Amino acid sequence: MDAVTGLSGLDLLIAIIAALCSGGVITALVQAVFQRGSVRAQAATSIADVAQAVNELNASLRKEIVDLKKELIKLTDAIDNALPTMSPCVPEK
Repeated sequence: MDAVTGLSGLDLLIAIIAALCSGGVITALVQAVFQRGSVRAQAATSIADVAQAVNELNASLRKEIVDLKKELIKLTDAIDNALPTMSPCVPEK
């Protein structure tokens, strides 16, 4: 009886897997599968972080725009109120 025929199916499968692992084929496949998943997870986390930062910046900019509009309205109201008193100082054309 030779070494291959003396092994059961399960023993043969385990021997083949062990041989492949020692050669690094299965190890490389497993690492590639799990590494791809971790790279995707890291990319998703990075994208989520960037999206959150953009949303926060957008909210901040919107608030600043609203504040600037309010101040611009105050300024134009002040100019409108001051113009009648300035008309005697401005020469007519």
